[in-house]
Amino acid sequence: MQCPRCSNVLLNEITKAGVLVDLCDTCHGMWLDRGELEKIARRLQELEREVSDSERPRDERRPAWRSDDDEGRPPRKKRWTEMFDIFD
Repeated sequence: MQCPRCSNVLLNEITKAGVLVDLCDTCHGMWLDRGELEKIARRLQELEREVSDSERPRDERRPAWRSDDDEGRPPRKKRWTEMFDIFD
């Protein structure tokens, strides 16, 4: 496929997080095929659900993330912005 902006330049296809992205080396444009934006939107909805599920009230006596080998730190939560890692 040729770049819609540069006209004469072929696009490089890469797959990031299950999404096919076409990249132009000349203008650095990123192009999505049909249905790819819907995949991104669907994944964002999934991540939002995961975040809202993790914010449910916990037992106040002992934090849910606490264990003997956690060194006193809670686990890193997924953020909805991680979905945009496909644009790295």
